[in-house]
Amino acid sequence: MIYSLFRWNLDVPSREKNPARGLAFDFLEEFENRQVSTGHAEGVITINIAEADDSVRAKNRQLLNEPYRTLLGHFRHEIGHYLWDLFFFDQRARNNFRMHFGDESADYQTSLNAYYQRAGKSEDWQQSHITEYATSHPWEDWAETWAHYVHMVDTLETFFSSASNYMQRINQNADLLFFDPYREPDFEKIISN
Repeated sequence: MIYSLFRWNLDVPSREKNPARGLAFDFLEEFENRQVSTGHAEGVITINIAEADDSVRAKNRQLLNEPYRTLLGHFRHEIGHYLWDLFFFDQRARNNFRMHFGDESADYQTSLNAYYQRAGKSEDWQQSHITEYATSHPWEDWAETWAHYVHMVDTLETFFSSASNYMQRINQNADLLFFDPYREPDFEKIISN
């Protein structure tokens, strides 16, 4: 995920450079008297280290009805929350956000509670959202959309990097040698590749 931020030339300061809004990571373990939730708050992304355990993650994937739940997916998703604060800070950007994702001023906790009551029961979420969890609140819709976009770009870069080595050897499809999903402004080309 950090590599992706660099590839997009996104100016993401560290906590050291910007103590109030810089990016930092907390990898925390749960104890008897401390519950740890993966999430984002004011530049700090918290990851419950139990999510690195395949069996715990698989259990949570099923329990929370999140079929795409991965550790890297958490990073992508939570960076999306962090970037929301950077991208949508002025009213014009906020209005644009609302046109695509909805009104983020809806009470977040109420929205999450309602989502978890209906999770797994919604049959038509695919018509308007990238994941069922994205239906919970506009912030989650943005973070889920961002995470999937990064996943697609990373996958394409890996493919074209590998494919270009192969194509160079056999001198085929030279146009694809120069496809860089991190620099492609046309989302339709990203999807079609």
